Amino acid sequence: MLQFQFDEEDRMLAAERAELATAAQSVFDCGVCMDTLPEESIARIDPCGHSFCRECVRSLVVSQIDSRRFPVLCPTCSADRRTGTEDTGKVTRELVLDIGITEEQYETWVEMEMSEFFVLQHCRKCTHSSFFDREQLNEARNLRCPMTECNFVWCKECQQEIVEGGPEHSCDGSSEMKHLVEQQGWKYCPTCKVPCEKISGCNFMSCISPGCNTHFCYKCRELIVKSAVPAEIGQGKAQHNAKCPL
Repeated sequence: MLQFQFDEEDRMLAAERAELATAAQSVFDCGVCMDTLPEESIARIDPCGHSFCRECVRSLVVSQIDSRRFPVLCPTCSADRRTGTEDTGKVTRELVLDIGITEEQYETWVEMEMSEFFVLQHCRKCTHSSFFDREQLNEARNLRCPMTECNFVWCKECQQEIVEGGPEHSCDGSSEMKHLVEQQGWKYCPTCKVPCEKISGCNFMSCISPGCNTHFCYKCRELIVKSAVPAEIGQGKAQHNAKCPL
């Protein structure tokens, strides 16, 4: 009789242990904080498969977003120098959405994610920001705002506006200046090459560049005299006038 009771109690205890084992939640050890946590808190990084708790991964992602560092690598892979580049785990956008970050942080994440293939550029005219293909950007000299209502074109190097149909652009303005001089019919000083414009009067021109002291004929562009002495200037003018009516 007593043996029967012992056997019955043993079967009941075994059944309870089996039921508890079935109901018991699976756990894992976080590779960062080393806490033992239920599997519902797990965040697994691919392709390495290393597991961490959601809070640790969230803290890692947020710190990398704040410092604008991308991609976000698996902490375990980063610490193991034997891990190759192809095998190193990286936090994906899906995992970022799963662990939960703020909307502002997610926008920054998307920008960093796209920066691998695109470069963010800001239009000076409409102030709209657009992503440009990195390879095409490296080859391009000029950029065009993709906004149809803007269509602003600027130089990638100096950021200055480029007028379509105008002279060839040069970052130092030399090409534009040359075009303007030719368009207006201005003449260059034969000594310092500064463009000069005759507004009225005769063709006797005096360069206004400091220290140049060059006097030349606006009609034939010949150097008359290089001097600051009035007598020498007058003599040179008279000599030139004998062969070229100023």
